[in-house]
Amino acid sequence: MSQDLQIPMTASELEAFEYFKDDIKVLVDIGCRENFEYSEIKPAVKAYLFDANEYFINRLNEKVKGKKNIKTFAFGLSNRNEKVQYDDDSESIQEHRFRKSNLTTVKIRKFDEVMKECKILGKIDFLKVDIEGCEPDILEHYDVIKDIKYVQFEFGRGWADLDNYNVWSVIEQYSDTHKFYYLKDPNHSICRESDLDLFTLIDKDFHDQLHRKLVGGPYGEGGNVWMIKKEIAEELGV
Repeated sequence: MSQDLQIPMTASELEAFEYFKDDIKVLVDIGCRENFEYSEIKPAVKAYLFDANEYFINRLNEKVKGKKNIKTFAFGLSNRNEKVQYDDDSESIQEHRFRKSNLTTVKIRKFDEVMKECKILGKIDFLKVDIEGCEPDILEHYDVIKDIKYVQFEFGRGWADLDNYNVWSVIEQYSDTHKFYYLKDPNHSICRESDLDLFTLIDKDFHDQLHRKLVGGPYGEGGNVWMIKKEIAEELGV
């Protein structure tokens, strides 16, 4: 299994983490590729980094050698324990329209079970999920995620093929615990059309704009959403 293209975190992702870093002691990154920039911003953070792609994890292990606060895992996290087919090109196990035929068998494990094994269940401050269309398999773990202060999840091209599920579905699921914000992405047309702040509160109208851009063409535009615990958002006035 190999990947020639390294995809770094965006400037907006790093800026968002920088803003909240003092409130983050434990983070979990699902779909980390070979990135560990969060730990460079805050070296003391305890980071648990997961990716089903062994090539990424092997490269990451070389980069973080000797960093005791970083733990890496060469398997994916999901809502089940099994071996699945992974597409190197789309970096996904989801059978969506962009999946090709360069398939490899990888292992995925249940998110909540692994958090218990790592002894961080109830202690996670920041969760990042970027698993190319399979984010809903993590987001369904309400009993785990409802207590996490900050969650960043990607909604990408694979979401266009989900039946009756979109970002608004997640907002409704966590309406009692979190507020939801679109993370600014200068490459997204919605940011070229409007001068957005780093975080934009997602109401129904704004969500529908995002969703139309996601499903409106053969290569839909996705992005990242931040979930912030309501009490924190209200204290900050955002």
